Amino acid sequence: MKIKSMSFSIILFFNLIFNLIVAQSFNVYANTFKTVLPFGPDTLNPYTSSFNNSSRKIRSYIHESLLDRDLESNEFIPRLAVSWEISPNHREIIFNLRKNVLFSDGSKLSASDVKFSFESLFNDSYQAALLRTPFELIEKCEILNDYQIKFTSKKADYYQFQNLALELKILSKKFYENLSNQKNFHQKLIGTGPYLLKDVEVNSLQK
Repeated sequence: MKIKSMSFSIILFFNLIFNLIVAQSFNVYANTFKTVLPFGPDTLNPYTSSFNNSSRKIRSYIHESLLDRDLESNEFIPRLAVSWEISPNHREIIFNLRKNVLFSDGSKLSASDVKFSFESLFNDSYQAALLRTPFELIEKCEILNDYQIKFTSKKADYYQFQNLALELKILSKKFYENLSNQKNFHQKLIGTGPYLLKDVEVNSLQK
């Protein structure tokens, strides 16, 4: 008996304008990366695809977070933010952004992109209601300067820091704030990560 199954080949090309300082902090990246997933992404729209494992996997090479975790110590380590400060009452968090980081469209990362990435989750036009829950205790987001941003929580909560550091994916304000581009959100991924999405291939396997 023959059983048909589907595999999805994802081809990503190295983002040549990926900031070299960031790249040195992580593994060496190949010029072309291809991976096979057991099922395809429902959509690659960063606002509506977060609960699809294949979508998350693909976007993890393109959209980055403020911090990361060390795989051995489990401690927070810099990514798009080089350092952070937490107030004594644990309600205020300041992230100091890495300078000279570029999005794949050539625009420069700044605090306005971080503020936009956070506030757009609460804008119904982006249909991101499912992504709001981890950030609902955050009552204010303020730009202190081009590379410094401050979040204020309604109450002290460790998970607010963790969610902001790891779960908030930083998007290009230049591209994503233009709602006329929304039809392209699932195809054209603009991020600071090391790769650009080149192609998604669907293959039929016979068993």
